[in-house]
Amino acid sequence: MNCPNCGAFNQDGNKVCTNCGQPLPVAQPQQNQYAQPNQYAQPNQYGQQAQQQFQNFRAADPKGWYNGHPMGWYKFLIYFALFASAAVWVISAISNFVSLGSLDVFGINLGFYKVWTVIYSIAFLGLAAFAIVVRNNLASLKAQGPKFLLYLYAASAGLATINFIITMISLGEVFQWINVYIPGYTAGIIVGFVISLIIYGVMIVLNKMYFDKRTDIFNR
Repeated sequence: MNCPNCGAFNQDGNKVCTNCGQPLPVAQPQQNQYAQPNQYAQPNQYGQQAQQQFQNFRAADPKGWYNGHPMGWYKFLIYFALFASAAVWVISAISNFVSLGSLDVFGINLGFYKVWTVIYSIAFLGLAAFAIVVRNNLASLKAQGPKFLLYLYAASAGLATINFIITMISLGEVFQWINVYIPGYTAGIIVGFVISLIIYGVMIVLNKMYFDKRTDIFNR
């Protein structure tokens, strides 16, 4: 500041003028005219609202729940299981087409079984396409999504049953020949078929129970 008596410059904080020795006025701190007193005296209301919204979200949707329902199985279906099933059916269809020529090595007339194998493979491709349709309906939370999923399991079980019957009738002689070298081969096929039917049945029942509890979600 400048001394009001002689005009000499003095450093801030000096109590007397270094030139004339006269007392210097005490400098008053300048107040920011734009400052708003008590602006932050109270907690920021927007921060409180954001925190409350987050808490409400976590309370309503813990661990990815939806409308109070756990959705882990649903996410497993739409992100993995149905895609994997479609891929397996496509690969199986291709494998069946490729294996048609190998049936001639047994020296048995398998004309009907070859025709069925073609039909069976095409059905696999149909199931694969339907699996993607089911997945998209479930992902869109459409009301028919859960029903389509049950239809998919039922169609798979029905196709497996028809294939088992035709295979056992058409390849009876082949199985007898194989059983000579691999005892219990036919029994193993039967047991595998029964287990697959049980699995399909369980999946139908459990998925119906699962989605019946979530009709408020799949309502579009």
